[in-house]
Amino acid sequence: MSHQLASELAAATARRDVTTFRPVLLDGQSRDTPAALVELVADPTVVVVDELGEQLEQLVKGRAPCRELSGAQLGDAVERVLEGRAPAAFGTWVFYPWSRRLVHVLPEPLHRELRLDRNRYAITEEEQQRLVGLRVAVAGLSVGRAVVSTMAHEGIGGELRLADFDVLDLSNLNRVSGGVADVGVNKVVLAAREVAELDPYIRVVAFPRGVQETTIAQFLADVDVIVDECDDLEMKVRLREHARAAGLPVVMATSHRGMLDVERFDLEPGRRPFHGLLGDVTSAELGGLTTKQKVPYVIRILDPASLTERAAASMVEVKETVSTWPQLASDVALGGAMVANAIRRIALGAFSASGRFYADLDDLTADGRQAVPAPAPAAEPAPVAAAPPRMPPPGTGAPSPEEVRFIVACASSAPSGGNMQPWRFEAQSDVIRAWVDPTRSSLLDFRNRAALLALGAALEAAKIGARALGFEPVARPVAVDGPVWELALERWTDARDEEAVKFLWRRCCNRRTGSSRPIPEAELARLARRGAPLDARVLAGDALTELGSALGALDRVRFLSPRLRRDLVGELRFTPEETHASRDGIDVASLELDGADLATMDVLRSGAGMELLASLDRGWGLRNAARDAFAASAGAIVLRAAAVDRAALLDAGRGLMRLWLEATRRGLAVHPWGSPFLFQRLLEDGDSLEGWEREALTHAADGFERVVGLERDRPVLLILRISQGDPPSVRSLRRPVDDVLAFAA
Repeated sequence: MSHQLASELAAATARRDVTTFRPVLLDGQSRDTPAALVELVADPTVVVVDELGEQLEQLVKGRAPCRELSGAQLGDAVERVLEGRAPAAFGTWVFYPWSRRLVHVLPEPLHRELRLDRNRYAITEEEQQRLVGLRVAVAGLSVGRAVVSTMAHEGIGGELRLADFDVLDLSNLNRVSGGVADVGVNKVVLAAREVAELDPYIRVVAFPRGVQETTIAQFLADVDVIVDECDDLEMKVRLREHARAAGLPVVMATSHRGMLDVERFDLEPGRRPFHGLLGDVTSAELGGLTTKQKVPYVIRILDPASLTERAAASMVEVKETVSTWPQLASDVALGGAMVANAIRRIALGAFSASGRFYADLDDLTADGRQAVPAPAPAAEPAPVAAAPPRMPPPGTGAPSPEEVRFIVACASSAPSGGNMQPWRFEAQSDVIRAWVDPTRSSLLDFRNRAALLALGAALEAAKIGARALGFEPVARPVAVDGPVWELALERWTDARDEEAVKFLWRRCCNRRTGSSRPIPEAELARLARRGAPLDARVLAGDALTELGSALGALDRVRFLSPRLRRDLVGELRFTPEETHASRDGIDVASLELDGADLATMDVLRSGAGMELLASLDRGWGLRNAARDAFAASAGAIVLRAAAVDRAALLDAGRGLMRLWLEATRRGLAVHPWGSPFLFQRLLEDGDSLEGWEREALTHAADGFERVVGLERDRPVLLILRISQGDPPSVRSLRRPVDDVLAFAA
């Protein structure tokens, strides 16, 4: 090497910045900032990074994620954030001396809002504010570096106190963030630089000589949590002695079987350090011991019974064939995640325990521990349509058992809320009686009104089936405490009409939500009149989106309320096996969902997150499916009963069946929405609802009132979404006749 080259290399090495870690913050509105910027930009070694415009656009998009903003709308929203200021004078210009970069960033609250946007709802806004206010002391910056990085990314800690006397060496790069250009730089400096480049507004207090007896009080003064990741056993004990005196929690991860130690000296001031594993050993007793002499104490802390074969071998070989305890990057990364998670939960009051916890990845992912079993063979698809029962042979006199079964099968083809088929039948001589089955009800079935509507539809279907066999069915009056209806069968003719019942078996619920071909409003009105004596009102055009939003608000309540969600999910059948076993409920396949919506349904089915959304008054996206379904339909028919007594509801059910059969004859798709039944409970028995349910339904009623209207004595029973398109891919099944029919002697 030439003398000149050696001199130049030495000079360049001398210019290397190994100490600076604080960025220079230039307020965009300060008078002095323009001159400082001119000077920096004129320096050819300075690289300018100005992505503020893109960040402002991301900010306003994040505030309205449900809207697709046009270019003009986006520009207007950005201007509102700028409040008339020039972009160059907005926010902060941050100069990083060690990298010679000048970066334009948003003002502190907006920077945090955008940077931590993806934390929502894993961390709520109120929780995030609490976390940003934490002061955290981190001693040791190998595993500690992963802790600091994870905390800074999650927005945990507005002030970080970082202590480590060591510099990064090449052997650290098997587990510590950095590169070969960072070798020789103090670990505190490197960690502080990483934090500053992520969020220049986080305050970092540096202790580049590590924690010492003369600085430990300053290091721990007024902090909220202590993170111990230092190597010095004496200092580990000393940190806990101070923590116990000050009532501070200590959290430590060890690169051994994913071990996490949490010591809540704030809740247990008499607690002994390291869960008492060291007995009464003090920090003073550990002073001056060599690394090898400390091994027995370390083993006591780790618990010999927990040591893996390789960990135990490493202990024996310390200062023999290995210089110190081995650590892997995956273990360090896991430790950083575990400590940050524990600190977050401690700060938010969700973690009050002391103790030792393991997340041993080797054990968690060992052969034979798979959580997801191998996929089962694909099940046979559900049938597209239920086969109609065969018409029995002609008889004489009173109806034969086969004829009764046929008529009851026709009755059972009727629609019911959630396809729960809330009926049971009894046959005696020439009479068929029907009762409400109270075991097949739900919260939507307020005072059995949904069940009575279904039994009215079943009565109409039974009459159609009876006439097809040549009987003249006569509905007899019944006592209030007797069956819902009673049908006498008088044989009238030998003629048998298979055509009369064919639409009973074609009638089905079609939940397809693709864009419908249009249907003239006059045709919808003619269809609605077939539902008499139901009061049937047609909605079309722009009113459909508003109606869908109003019904979507009810969907939201049903998903967020635990008991309403149980009712809703209880009606669903998620596999073909469930569908064929029960032969009731709604086959999820009939919901016509795509893969993404099916995945969402699995989440909603579990109930995960629903309590959180309810507490935050969120979950408004749960309205969208109903809104979009109605917006894509050809029209809707709102059905009201003339009254809410038994006779009126049975007549309403008969009208519903006639209307639906006419729609079937015309090739129209019908999708009923029964959720408005909830308003009956709200209006007539609000005390039967939980407080949150009552409040949410009252809010939903406001939107429903605007588009449909609410009347206590003339409630909305159903809303039929009418479309014209492809037939459903799957149809609901019916329970076997012998399950719902009994013959009396």
